[in-house]
Amino acid sequence: MATITNTCTGCGRQLAVPDRYQGRDLKCPSCGHPFKVALSGTEPEPAPTHPVAAPPEPPPPVLPLGSSPFEDPPLPSHGPEEVGAPQTEFVEATAVFWRVKRIGVASLAALSGLIHAVMGLFVGLAVAVVSFTPLAEEIPFLHGPLLAVLAIVLLPLVYGAAGFVLGAVTAVVYNLAAQLVGGVRLLLE
Repeated sequence: MATITNTCTGCGRQLAVPDRYQGRDLKCPSCGHPFKVALSGTEPEPAPTHPVAAPPEPPPPVLPLGSSPFEDPPLPSHGPEEVGAPQTEFVEATAVFWRVKRIGVASLAALSGLIHAVMGLFVGLAVAVVSFTPLAEEIPFLHGPLLAVLAIVLLPLVYGAAGFVLGAVTAVVYNLAAQLVGGVRLLLE
């Protein structure tokens, strides 16, 4: 198996990473410092020229719900090798979940109002087109150009106002529910 030699910029450790991890973000097994595996044919990152202080101790792991602190962690199945040393495990850069605990009521209301106003404009345009068909002539006083103008002007306003109120109510209800269950988890890259 071919390997790529990388130097951790956090602790200076030389790592031989299997070439299947080219271009991926990994973490050093010694200090946990993230590094990018060099692509073949490129120079690996140079070692730091100044002495590197010892990294701080990592925080204790957070156990998932339902797990026991007395269970053994799973054994590693593969990983990079330190040059001239036995095989060790590396840690891939893991995904970080963020929890949305609160939504701004005014911001969600404004966004929802804008989205609904645009939808009202599309519906208004559709009504305006229909207002010039023979079907609309059966509506007294509201056919032709008068119905078209009212639909294009009033429907976006009505939809926008309704969307604003619905957005504000949604944000308030979400904020109350998030206090009970903790909010929505988001995965950010």
